[in-house]
Amino acid sequence: MNEQALAIWSSLMEHGTRCLGKESYAEAEKYFLQSAVLAKDLHVPEILAFNLRLLGTVRVRLGKLDLAEAGFHQALEICEQVQNYKGISEAKAGLASVAVLRGALEEAKEWYESSISVYPASSTPLRLGMLYFDLGQVYAALENWVKAFEAYEQARNLCQRNQYFKGEGELNVLLGEVCYRRGEKQMAQSFLRAACRLFLKIKESEALANAFQYLAFLHYDMGEMEPARASQQRAVVIWLRQGIQEDISESCHFLSKIEQSLGYHEEAKYHLDLSIKLYDKEDIGLALRYQSLAGIAVLQMEFDQAEEIFLEALRIFEEFGDDLKSGEVLEALAYLAEIQNREQEALEYHRRALAKQEEAASPNLAAILKLGEFYEKRRNYFDALNFYWQALKLAHEDGQEEERIEQMIQRVSRRIRSRRISWH
Repeated sequence: MNEQALAIWSSLMEHGTRCLGKESYAEAEKYFLQSAVLAKDLHVPEILAFNLRLLGTVRVRLGKLDLAEAGFHQALEICEQVQNYKGISEAKAGLASVAVLRGALEEAKEWYESSISVYPASSTPLRLGMLYFDLGQVYAALENWVKAFEAYEQARNLCQRNQYFKGEGELNVLLGEVCYRRGEKQMAQSFLRAACRLFLKIKESEALANAFQYLAFLHYDMGEMEPARASQQRAVVIWLRQGIQEDISESCHFLSKIEQSLGYHEEAKYHLDLSIKLYDKEDIGLALRYQSLAGIAVLQMEFDQAEEIFLEALRIFEEFGDDLKSGEVLEALAYLAEIQNREQEALEYHRRALAKQEEAASPNLAAILKLGEFYEKRRNYFDALNFYWQALKLAHEDGQEEERIEQMIQRVSRRIRSRRISWH
């Protein structure tokens, strides 16, 4: 073997890997392309296959799916020839990642299952845990909750056996989510509490706040308002300590909803005001906050203030093409006009509300896109992807421009792939 060429190859791979870690994908691709040329000259199959897998990984991040797929297939063929089972497993995992981004979830499932089946017992167990995690994500996207639970449980057990507490905690959250989807809400709470204990033990503040918030949601969904309030208050305190404005706003918004359900209107108004103050965008999220604040004003019989706030919410809902929410606000405005004996104005609001409700019954491309953008901003990437796929289908049927929507789908798909546990 040419030792000098091997040293240069190693240096290029090191630079490429560093760029990959920093998410400088275009730069990483350049290094891996250069190292691939040298790898071919070294005539060591395992080296070339390893290089091709990393190059494929970068190209997945860049959205170059055809090139990535070709590279993973080439790496797989090499590894099968030399019976390198770790390499076979990794190449199949790479092909699964390409399938996920193409929306071919059944194909992705098969690749991940095949990858796991050949993963060597002598290799790193946490990497196997990561593969089970990825498989669980695919099953969750397919809404096959039984299989998603099994995959997440395998990943969680591997984390537990290897004392990787952060991964164990995050997988408990995912197991709780699956249980919730299956209607097993008590069991979901048990997993969330276990996650909270682990995050508290290892001082993972953000993960702990998210787990408390999820637990609060479960209590809220089950009508257990006081426990919901207690859990959400803990989340708010942690976010306030972290000083992350967006998360404080979101957590205060949910806390205000719980307090409204309990009839604590002053507390709800205080937290809603804080949520609005810290919300730095003008979008549907802000309009929803205004709508809630106006509702509190109605309960406190501050009708003029309520009307003013409802009108501001309506302006934003209409700007974003949300006919359903616009209809709700128009009905509320009609109610306010009626109780103040403004009958003609109330009638006009009712007519406008009916028109909005009729519009909401038919799909609107702009509205669907704005909903996708809304969920994307809230980091609900699977929901965002669902709306973008709907928008793409509608654009195709109407003969409208599709390239921008396809770019949105690729962007969110990359974010879904990056939403993984930080495995060591």
